[in-house]
Amino acid sequence: LAFVGQYVSGYAAELGHLSDKYTSLNAQLRLSTSETGNYAQAQADVHRIATSSATGLAETAQLYSRLSSSVTRLGFDQAQVAKVTEVVGLSLKVSGATAAESSSAILQLSQASPIASASLAKNSAPWQNMGN
Repeated sequence: LAFVGQYVSGYAAELGHLSDKYTSLNAQLRLSTSETGNYAQAQADVHRIATSSATGLAETAQLYSRLSSSVTRLGFDQAQVAKVTEVVGLSLKVSGATAAESSSAILQLSQASPIASASLAKNSAPWQNMGN
């Protein structure tokens, strides 16, 4: 009986952690779409990208959110942000990276997105028609 109690307690703690992660993910998406985007579309895009590229949902949402807030100032629309996020995820899938490696790479890239967006601003010509 004590084992069952410990199991239920551990399960409840994990469920609480997942709930917190989901709330944080949604808050990031709401913030990144508050001015120029569609929250429901962002949710659908992130879910589709994470599923098709076999990357973590939280990491994909973080990359999408950070890219969105960085590159919309450069004139990118929501569809282009989704396309860049998808290209990153699918590139990792094609490379044969494990799920852990993909999640780590996406996290690192999302942390560098302000630097990347500055570079895109200088060299934006290749990205202008992305998603069209």
